[in-house]
Amino acid sequence: MNTSSQVPADLYNSLKGSLIAAEVLHTSSKISDATLLQNIIYKLHTKRKRFPNYERLISKAIFKIYDRVFYESSDFMRQSARVATFCGFTQAPTQDMAVAKELLNRIPMDRDIKVMIPSFQAIMENTVNLYTSQNYQTKDPNRTVAYRLKALIQMLAPYAKIQPEKQQIYNCATALESAQPIFKGFARSYTPPTPRKKCCVICKEPVDVYRRIPFQSRGNSSRIDDRN
Repeated sequence: MNTSSQVPADLYNSLKGSLIAAEVLHTSSKISDATLLQNIIYKLHTKRKRFPNYERLISKAIFKIYDRVFYESSDFMRQSARVATFCGFTQAPTQDMAVAKELLNRIPMDRDIKVMIPSFQAIMENTVNLYTSQNYQTKDPNRTVAYRLKALIQMLAPYAKIQPEKQQIYNCATALESAQPIFKGFARSYTPPTPRKKCCVICKEPVDVYRRIPFQSRGNSSRIDDRN
């Protein structure tokens, strides 16, 4: 880790402490330790928001913990780390394309993507927006990032079940196609169906088809004679 004097001492010490604690916890199989590891990663995400100028450094610590857990820990510990890692970047989206690239590198490593679909959808949309808004295609001559984004869109497309999700896939595919003309026609496969308009049935009050018998005038009103 960079020990440059430009990094605040409290931040550097905090990152160092987080890495040491994660190193101790990552081989454990206790639920309580998995929770502690998850909290460490979430706290690092909090520091990303607090120290935006050092987001790359803090994210590097997050990815170092994630990678160590992914390759050396139990499935339960691995699940805790990935939830905290990806959900943290969902709750506080990065504005740094270098960090977003690291996320793109790790999403395909996930074996059970169904659990993380909402987070991956949010990361996909944010990364496509960064790629296009920052004109990152000029820094992507080999289209490495573009192809990873394309693969992510293709991976998530089958899980888009409702109209907003399908629209999100289409919007991301369209934006990527616009940024990289080599992908011309890519968005066509994800054109969302036109939502059907709901027909409102107006229920009218039923017409009274039975006419009421008009009351006779008082003068002609019949009386019932009481006969003994």
